[in-house]
Amino acid sequence: MSYVILRTAKLKSMGNIGGSLAHTYRTRDTPNAIPDREHLNSHELAGPEEVKAAIAARLPEKRRSDAVLCVEYVITASPDYFTEGQDKDGSAYFADALKWLKAKHGAENVVATSIHNDEKSPHLVAYVVPLDDQGKLNAKAFLGGKAKLSAMQTEFAQGVGRKHGLERGVEGSRATHTTIREYYGRIGQAQEQTPSVDVPAPHMGDRFKLNPKAYGERVAKAVLEQMAPELRALRAKAAENDGLKREVKEARRQLANTEFLRKQLVAVSKTITMLNADERRTFDHVMEGINAKVQAVAKARRSKEVADRTERVEARAPRQAEIQPAGPAPTVKGPEPDLDR
Repeated sequence: MSYVILRTAKLKSMGNIGGSLAHTYRTRDTPNAIPDREHLNSHELAGPEEVKAAIAARLPEKRRSDAVLCVEYVITASPDYFTEGQDKDGSAYFADALKWLKAKHGAENVVATSIHNDEKSPHLVAYVVPLDDQGKLNAKAFLGGKAKLSAMQTEFAQGVGRKHGLERGVEGSRATHTTIREYYGRIGQAQEQTPSVDVPAPHMGDRFKLNPKAYGERVAKAVLEQMAPELRALRAKAAENDGLKREVKEARRQLANTEFLRKQLVAVSKTITMLNADERRTFDHVMEGINAKVQAVAKARRSKEVADRTERVEARAPRQAEIQPAGPAPTVKGPEPDLDR
């Protein structure tokens, strides 16, 4: 089942707006974005300065010093919506979401939108000046308090999400509304936890006479040795943390990221330009073996986690049996006695 995702941020100054736009237009480092896909992003206005001018044009002359000047909306859905459904780029979903925003705030107050396709899941970003019916800045009328935030989530799910097979999160659950800062903070934290591996460079002598097998084994050994502390640390953390399921899921995502290692190894192979065609094929074969070894390490780690979890469950079983209410002893039918003995 896929769910709607709707996040908001209150921007109270042009500085706040500028910081948000730097992320939206990728004018500052964005760790959770994929640089090679940045050209797939689309923006209604050309750049941050145009957006700030459009926001300023909608602001009333008289306003409180602490008023919310702009509300940033980020709208997306569960990742499987974009991988399993027909609306893989989210264009139909985002078009309806934009209609919903314009109906809620007035089309003239939705001053700029962008669609990001360079992150894990596509999402719509919208900048809205929160003017009420009297032309005053009044973010509280739209986002004030838990009740209004919850009602907004329900309204969006029913008005937009349901049409696209998307559900609302469980209403009344202990889950809290996640702000845009928290949303991207979690993504950034996961990005920082990606293990870093230094691949050894070829020796000076390798430039003249490279032994692909020996070099490949040296690279594999270095990779596995550097991954070992990460594996041990993740096992220990998973064993000690009450949220074992969340930790294991994160660990699998980190250690299953063999593409990260493969790119580093391929970069090394491309620097070895003196190999002939036969030697290059041999070297590529060794690289495939290294990838297989890394995957084997990840598989072994997962098997160990399953075994450890099973052992803990079995260890708890006797304690659970001790607290069971007393009752008649079960009848157990054993083997017939051997009368010839």
